[in-house]
Amino acid sequence: MWTSCLVPFLLILSHQSGLLAGAELKCSASIDLNRSAELKCVTPEPCGEEVVTAYLVWKKDSVLLAERHQNGTESHEPNRFRLQPVQLRGNFWAFSLQINNIFRTDEGIYHCSIFTPCGAWNGQVRLDIA
Repeated sequence: MWTSCLVPFLLILSHQSGLLAGAELKCSASIDLNRSAELKCVTPEPCGEEVVTAYLVWKKDSVLLAERHQNGTESHEPNRFRLQPVQLRGNFWAFSLQINNIFRTDEGIYHCSIFTPCGAWNGQVRLDIA
């Protein structure tokens, strides 16, 4: 299912992709007036009050942008790409990538992979610069 909305300076398209274990992450993108984008993928089922992320990675065109693992968080460009886990209602979790100061070259398909004790999921979202 593709959805789109026009936002100042940016066209956002969302796509849901298959999960490693048979479910899927629901992914979306948004932008604020400061030209920062937030790419977000939400777990398809509850994962407890506290989720331990064994591994989380965001990539664009097979290029690693940011990852979180048991030894900490690493970012390709720490001032531009930041990871943020957020607990939603009902013990669902969202894993987002904040992209600061977006450029036309940021356009493309972003992939998110999450591995937790609750399961392992993949998702993707497309970001188009208008």
